[in-house]
Amino acid sequence: MLKTLSTYQDYINFLLVNNKKYKEILEYKLSDRTYSAALFKMVQLDVDNIREFLITKYSHTGRPAKYQMEILRTIILMVHFRCLSFKEWIIRLRGDPVLCLLSGFDPDHIPGHSNLYDFVSRLYREDIKEHILEKEHFTNKNKKPKGSHEKLVNHKPETVKDLVKEYGDHPDFDLIEDDFLYLFEKLGVEFSVSKGLIEDDFILNGDGSALKTHASSRGTRRNDDLRYYSDVDADIGWDSDLECFYFGYTEYNLSIASHKYKIDLPVFLSLVKASVHDAITSIKTLAAFSRTDRKVKASCLCLDSASDNYDTRNYASSLSMIPIIDINKRNAGNNVYEQFNDISKNGVPICKNNLEMKYHGKDNTRQRHKYRCPFYKNLKECDCPYKNECSKSEYGRTVYIKFADDIRLFGPVPYGSKKWKKIYKDRTSTERMNQRIINDYKMKDMRMHGRKRNFFILIMIGINIHLDAYYKVSTLIS
Repeated sequence: MLKTLSTYQDYINFLLVNNKKYKEILEYKLSDRTYSAALFKMVQLDVDNIREFLITKYSHTGRPAKYQMEILRTIILMVHFRCLSFKEWIIRLRGDPVLCLLSGFDPDHIPGHSNLYDFVSRLYREDIKEHILEKEHFTNKNKKPKGSHEKLVNHKPETVKDLVKEYGDHPDFDLIEDDFLYLFEKLGVEFSVSKGLIEDDFILNGDGSALKTHASSRGTRRNDDLRYYSDVDADIGWDSDLECFYFGYTEYNLSIASHKYKIDLPVFLSLVKASVHDAITSIKTLAAFSRTDRKVKASCLCLDSASDNYDTRNYASSLSMIPIIDINKRNAGNNVYEQFNDISKNGVPICKNNLEMKYHGKDNTRQRHKYRCPFYKNLKECDCPYKNECSKSEYGRTVYIKFADDIRLFGPVPYGSKKWKKIYKDRTSTERMNQRIINDYKMKDMRMHGRKRNFFILIMIGINIHLDAYYKVSTLIS
């Protein structure tokens, strides 16, 4: 039962009332930039827009649940201070009244760490899982790739095709982590939109990163045949950066880069088993992301060569996004345009004089690119020996290439073109985002086991990153 749920104004009044009582220690602590940034973030965090949502998560009977808004705020604050343990955080709260005040707690009434776990469980629709399983449950049967820093290919191309068809036929579906994603959307993404940090027609970038769990893949022995596994949601995958197998998950994010403010922002977060290939994860993540009716839209989708297939490109196009996906050179030979006659390695038609023709824009109505004679600006005075053979028109020779000829190479933005390269540079934002999540916010050191708790902390990190961005922009403006 939910007896009371404090409002944003209640929190502000709480801070004002306690400001005089703890004035000296507040002034001392807030001289530290980490604390002053924490106060800024907590004041900016208006949780009123999720009050109606949270109310639906509680029973109308039973013992009243207390301090629910305060618990959400303190977990966000906990992640801000790079503490990823509920037990350690509660101990820290008991020794630091300023952290209690920033959370919204009276220093004499601090909840136990079990209340924080209960709050997380309330927002995750999961089935009870069996942790006692046969020995060698997580045995790895894959062999490492032969090449250096290559991804482990453990799926069939038909799998991606089937997923695209499934999500195309059933675009509305539910996930057990939807409540987590709702918090992230309201407190993170929509917050940044309201502050003008996310503008329309942004470039969406996707990438995954290995997240090792500190649970054991061998479990704890119960008898000769059975073992206890503390993290049954994880499994064994290949880390292409460190070139080794690991036990855990893949953290996958869709992010954007704001060149105006020089910030990177996550707009969708996902956590999958380590063994799942990025080609599959990108489709699932994109499908989940596209379910939300957003105020702003993505114009392009940038992915690395792990998603180099026609189905991913066609799916992105069906979502009104231009696919900007790198081509897997290991599967394409030295020149990916070799199968096309009179096309250079840069994807440009070659004229009779063996010169690349000049790009002259695209016709979206007819779905094709237009190329003109290399000398079209000075056709009469040029010394090309074929100028009369190519075309007798003063306009010069013109060649069209349709998008449908090969969407990998000749999509709305041709592969390898200057515009393609300029857009693809934005993909580094998702790589920086992985570094921010895994290393800066120390998720690699987290000792919580299970997808539920790992995913929730990932969402809290995402919200913090949005608040960090606004703090940075506000500091620059002021």
